Formats: sequence, C-alpha cells, structure tokens
Amino acid sequence: MLQKADSGAKTGKKVVAMVPKVIGSPYFDTCAEGAKKVAAEFGFEFLYTGPTSADAAQQVNIIQDLINKKVDVLI
Repeated sequence: MLQKADSGAKTGKKVVAMVPKVIGSPYFDTCAEGAKKVAAEFGFEFLYTGPTSADAAQQVNIIQDLINKKVDVLI
C-alpha cells in the first residue's frame, strides 16, 4: 500500500493515509471501508496501512514513512 503515495503525486490526486492502532480490528477496518467509498466519491487516493499488532514503535515507523512519501493527509 505504501507505494501508492508516489502514484498519487504522479496523478495529481490528493493522497489520504489512515494509520490505525492495529490492522485487523473490526472497528478500524469498518472505518477504512467507509473512507474508501468517500475517496472514490471525491476522487482522492486512500491508503489504509498500519501495524499488525498494537505496537506504537511500528506505528511511528509507518507514519514517518508516509511523511517521507509526502502524503497529503494522515488520519
């Protein structure tokens, strides 16, 4: 999923990345499904990525990587 941030820059679409506490949580997965629908409706690129276990250090690394890839919005 992280590679998509670069493609957003090439297409001119805004890139919004969601980084939950943990991937695989029914709550966050449901939120991501709703965000994907909104992304399609409004024409922005949506990334859903995060750690597979509740590990703050992994989450920080993912966020730093997304910042380096210059995503437009982090949620």
